[in-house]
Amino acid sequence: MTSLAVLLVILGTGDSRPLAAAVAPIHGFLYLSVIVTVARVPRVTRQTIALSVLPAIGGIVSLRRLAAHDHP
Repeated sequence: MTSLAVLLVILGTGDSRPLAAAVAPIHGFLYLSVIVTVARVPRVTRQTIALSVLPAIGGIVSLRRLAAHDHP
């Protein structure tokens, strides 16, 4: 979530190519790692995997669903 916030601040403040070039790959890696992490959980539902793919909020929602499932 922090990487998304930083990217949005960069977008809002103007053209800061060096900062965007540093943050964008980190953000992309984190986005993909959440999707892979959710998909590798045993007995995960297709709906939870689909949620993890949604930009911005999907990863947080899917990880919370997994946490709630582990702790009834």
